[in-house]
This record gives sequence, structure tokens and C-alpha cells, in this order.
Amino acid sequence: MLKDIKNFSILCMLLFANNSNAGERFLNEVLQDKIVLKGLEDITKMRHYAADMLINFGGIISPSGKEHERAKAVAEEMRKIGLVEVRVNAAPNVIGVIKGRSGKALIFVSTLDDL
Repeated sequence: MLKDIKNFSILCMLLFANNSNAGERFLNEVLQDKIVLKGLEDITKMRHYAADMLINFGGIISPSGKEHERAKAVAEEMRKIGLVEVRVNAAPNVIGVIKGRSGKALIFVSTLDDL
């Protein structure tokens, strides 16, 4: 599962990277990249898992300021798929780490409350 998450992260970085090379690549060229194709394949394989996870999280009532139960569920799922150093702070924000090898950081942010 963690490998699939890493592939998805790589796919996002390739598609949305902010460097001079990325700006020159056309979408059809990116879609020929073996890493991108593997990432898209992994996403397709995981679509039912992702849908079930979103249904589960969405079923937890979490009005603004009362997101603790949803945060706890998200943290459990993050641990389950292999993230480390997972914690929930007082806000509550859920923080976790996917260990990499590049020395660079990729940050993902999402809200937990019902919008």
C-alpha cells in the first residue's frame, strides 16, 4: 500500500512540479512517461479502496471545531497504509510522514471539517 502511495506522490510531483523542465512538457508527453503510467494504473487499482475510505470518513459528522473523531480515523488509516510519525495535534490536524530518499519534502494539506 505504501508503494502505491509513493507512486501517487511521484505522479503528482511529475504533473505539478514547478521547474523549467516541467513547464515545457506537454500533457501527451507526460502521459507516455512509465512512472506516470504506473501511477495511473495504481490509482485505478485503488479506486474502490479510496471510495470506501472517503465514504467512511464522510460518514463521521465533523462540524468545524469538532473534527477530533474524523482526525482519529484519518490517523488510523495513515498508520495502516504505512505512514510513520503519525500524530493528531490539538487543532486537530493529522500529521504523518512518508519516508523518502530525495532529501526533499512534499506537503499535502486537506481540511477535516464538514464544508
